[in-house]
Amino acid sequence: MELSLEFQANDSSGGATVPIDASGRFQFFLGTLREGARLERFVFSLRYVDRAPLRASAAPRELQSGVQDLGDLVLEPGPLVVAG
Repeated sequence: MELSLEFQANDSSGGATVPIDASGRFQFFLGTLREGARLERFVFSLRYVDRAPLRASAAPRELQSGVQDLGDLVLEPGPLVVAG
């Protein structure tokens, strides 16, 4: 299974698809961090063909070198914005 993510930090932004292991854990490399690096937006989504995508987001935070544990992220259907 793969998780799509979008991020915005104070000095970079982007998106990627990352694999999830059997425990539901993943790793994503943001690149080399500058002093004062801050993650402003980190949104995850899991897309399906036959149902609404599931989404979760991590709260903004200061970034430190090394692994950042985001805790438990609960994927839920997002709000319906447009329908046709």
